[in-house]
Amino acid sequence: MRALRPIFVFSTLLLLFIGCSKLSQKSTSTLPNIQLNQIAEANFSEGMKYYATENFSDAKSWFLKTLSVNKDIAAAHYMLGKIFYLEKKINESTQHSLEATRLEPKNRHYYHQLAQLYERQNNFKEAIATYKKLINEVPNSDEFLYEIGTNYIYLQNFDEATKTYSKIEQIFGGSIELTRQKQQLYLKMNKLDLAIDEGNKYIKEHPEDIDMKITQAEILYTNNKGEEAILYLEKVILQHPTNGDAQLLLMNIYKAKGDITNYEKQLNYVFSNTDVSAENKLMVLQEMATDPNDETRKKAIKYAELASKLHPQDAKLYEAHGDLFLADKKTKEGREKYYKAISIQEKDFNLWIKLIQSDAMLNETDSMIIHSEKAISYFPNQSLFWMYGGIAYQIKKQCSKAIDWLEEARKLAEKNSTSLVEIHSRLGDCYNDVKEHEKSNQSYEEALKIDKNNDYVLNNYSYYLSLRKENLDKAREMSNKLIKRNPYEANYLDTHAWVLYMLKDYEGALKILEVAVANSSNGTIVEHYGDVLYQLGRKEEAIIQWKKAKELGDTSPLIDKKIADQKLYEE
Repeated sequence: MRALRPIFVFSTLLLLFIGCSKLSQKSTSTLPNIQLNQIAEANFSEGMKYYATENFSDAKSWFLKTLSVNKDIAAAHYMLGKIFYLEKKINESTQHSLEATRLEPKNRHYYHQLAQLYERQNNFKEAIATYKKLINEVPNSDEFLYEIGTNYIYLQNFDEATKTYSKIEQIFGGSIELTRQKQQLYLKMNKLDLAIDEGNKYIKEHPEDIDMKITQAEILYTNNKGEEAILYLEKVILQHPTNGDAQLLLMNIYKAKGDITNYEKQLNYVFSNTDVSAENKLMVLQEMATDPNDETRKKAIKYAELASKLHPQDAKLYEAHGDLFLADKKTKEGREKYYKAISIQEKDFNLWIKLIQSDAMLNETDSMIIHSEKAISYFPNQSLFWMYGGIAYQIKKQCSKAIDWLEEARKLAEKNSTSLVEIHSRLGDCYNDVKEHEKSNQSYEEALKIDKNNDYVLNNYSYYLSLRKENLDKAREMSNKLIKRNPYEANYLDTHAWVLYMLKDYEGALKILEVAVANSSNGTIVEHYGDVLYQLGRKEEAIIQWKKAKELGDTSPLIDKKIADQKLYEE
């Protein structure tokens, strides 16, 4: 579709010429006409000076003064039409533009301005009428037939639009753009045969035009004429074996038909062809990545490798390759591709996110810190990178550094964002570890303000309160909420049981821990189970559980003393 021209192109010399070449003799003044003309010309010239410097308010005043002397100066109406449009006073703009065309019916600029105003108001019928009048009144204006065709399309009068484009062909000759436009119009009118005929006619006149042949094949394919489309494309490829567009379309047709043999044959051609753009190969890879068939996704990894070799400077292909590896649970290989992509496009925010997340999945906290620091050098105000670095330091038990990073992340994070919940919850953990309990509680509270059902926060907050034997009623309320949402999650059950233990509700704790140990082989949970049994006077059973906990590992430092002395010790 032909694009509309920018509205109101301005040329001072042209407007001075067209505006002052004719001055009407009509006036109610008693001054001689020659003096009136001189005053009008002077006023108009002043207006043009102000318009040229974009002082539209003063320009408007001078153009209105011009019309007060002589109301029939078309150029003044034309300029006022421009200014009122800029002021978003469309009705006034239209009235002055219309008056300009009435006073000077041979001026193409006046008609064009008026027609564009109608278009801005979606009054396409009046726009068409104005363009037709322009063509009739002003010689050599047939180029505006393009605008007439466009407005007929806006009106969904495809028949008249097609006739208009045919007239353009008669005057200016055919082109692939016109042929494609007419084809689309015929398709909209459900006239497939005419659309095909239009393409065939152009191909007959321009047998060397490969693009039109591919367009014709696309129309055949999308209108259930796949076999005919294949014949077209095979001829194209026979003459031009490396034509990427033809190979891509043929590949998609075979895929749609379920002809896997020919589809994979074309797939190999596509990814081995340097004339197929990296962007098109990327689209194919992304489509393969979403295929429910595991084998297809695995093949995509092979093709991503091939594409990267042919387009070694395309970061997006390396990124797609990394995504495919991660989907195949090959995190290390995926990270390598992300790193390669970043070496090409080092200021890509999403690539840094993927790289650091892959570090986290590999539990490589040193890499997380190094990459977070590097990312911050490019994106110093992005809280996510400060957060990732803080989490890495937390995992390394370097709580002071973790707090510094997480506090910076908190300052930069958007209000109520998901990342802010993570930041507050991690700060809660870190402040607890450095014995700043008030700040720890405050951080958890801030996290719950944003997400009151956050399991991580409910678990850690209630657990640390229980260890400190602080605000145990609140801890019980949170941990109870937690296990209602996760009735078989062993760690959450253990937290709730330990809150009950601190409240000396040993029977309640026992019931919860029985479910927890049935769903876990965690040493801490089993040790807690033994502690509860001991409190209930079941000493022998408690010792059995402590010994079992020691074998499992991840217990308290007191486990050996408990077993040796056969006695409960608490930290």
